[in-house]
Amino acid sequence: MFKKKNSNIEVKYDEPTNKKLFVVSKSSNEDNEVKLDENVDSQNLANSNLRALMFLRSCPNMTLSKELKEVGNRHNEKLRYLVKDKVRDETTLMTCNNKDQRCNLPLNTSTFADPVCGLLSTLLHPYILPIQKAQVIADGTTLVTMRPWSNEGSLYNLIHKTQPTAKPTKSNSGTPLKEVKIARYGRQILEGLNFLQQKKFPFPFVHSGNIILSNGVCRISEIENTILGYKPFNLSLLLSMTNHELRVEPEVTGFGGIIYEMISGQQLTESTSLNFSSSDFPPATKKILQLIFSPKESGRPATIQNLLEEPFFKNVDGIEQIDPKSIKLSTEMKSILKQAKQYSYFGENEQKQDVHKEEEEPVVATMLGGGKTGRKSVKVIKRGESSNSVSVSSFSESHSSTPQSATSTSPTPSRVASISTASTTASTAAPPAPPAPPMAPPMAPPMAPPM
Repeated sequence: MFKKKNSNIEVKYDEPTNKKLFVVSKSSNEDNEVKLDENVDSQNLANSNLRALMFLRSCPNMTLSKELKEVGNRHNEKLRYLVKDKVRDETTLMTCNNKDQRCNLPLNTSTFADPVCGLLSTLLHPYILPIQKAQVIADGTTLVTMRPWSNEGSLYNLIHKTQPTAKPTKSNSGTPLKEVKIARYGRQILEGLNFLQQKKFPFPFVHSGNIILSNGVCRISEIENTILGYKPFNLSLLLSMTNHELRVEPEVTGFGGIIYEMISGQQLTESTSLNFSSSDFPPATKKILQLIFSPKESGRPATIQNLLEEPFFKNVDGIEQIDPKSIKLSTEMKSILKQAKQYSYFGENEQKQDVHKEEEEPVVATMLGGGKTGRKSVKVIKRGESSNSVSVSSFSESHSSTPQSATSTSPTPSRVASISTASTTASTAAPPAPPAPPMAPPMAPPMAPPM
């Protein structure tokens, strides 16, 4: 695609066909509005940017002000635009979200598209940034959302002193916040997360860039990521705690990362070492971090609800609260959430945990050589006998989508079951055999493939 410019007119052409894709005219007013040519060939709108512009044509009261090319880290998944609402005389953030392959919802049908859009617009809470409009376009491959724009930007912008429209800085050095602000912001975020959990809406995308500030109030944003099957930005950190002996919810781990960032001015990474004996952590906030990242100390994993009961957050005044039961979700919306939970990065993890709870047999078994009869026996290693403790200094923000299991060298339960079943079948179906020869040395357990 190439461009031809003439004064304030910009024409874009498709290189192979030399067809005009669209024409924009930049006005000279302060808002620098961009107006679309009416003669647009929709057949040539092959990328998300053009889909966004075409969608905007269906909103007569909206005009495009600016494309935010540098905002966020999902440049291949999200395109963001500042849009001027001429009726309300306010600026709105329009986001075009491309559906990830992990999302198996057929959004090209109204059966699924309508409840998805309705769900996102229904989740109204004082500490969740509202989605004013949601619509599926481009044969179900793109979800367009519109939400209020805040010139204050995100919590990340506040801590790292950056502009909301600027590219995220590579520097990990920010300005710590005062304890009173940490308590207030933390309480507001917890209230929003608690509401989502009450509505059974998983949200493992909790980090400072997704917390929007407006008039001193924190609001959770980007809730559509759950539906679209996106990979969390800090996936390795979250998985390290969900694989912990005392499983910590992804939302709690992400929240702990935000608390650490507000305390230290730095994001939690793989090289971070949380030394709780250091005087760098004020006593009240140190207790919160210990509850989240050292669950063995308290004997139970931290949850959103028990964090809300901590005096550090509970004593914050002026908090708006609503009854989650006042927000009603349809049967179709609840079904969407169940499916989204299954194809999320934590769906498989939760299924495995549910299987472990239901099984009466132990999780890990090792095949050993038999005695005089030649029969093989199974040595049982019960859950909890050999656990992989997770050090708080080993957290990572790696973007790998194929994390390896901490017990990858042990045979999986399914393999052990298949071996046992085969041995039983052979003993019942085969004719009497001569005495078994001397047993070979113990067999090594089969290697499980990397996950």
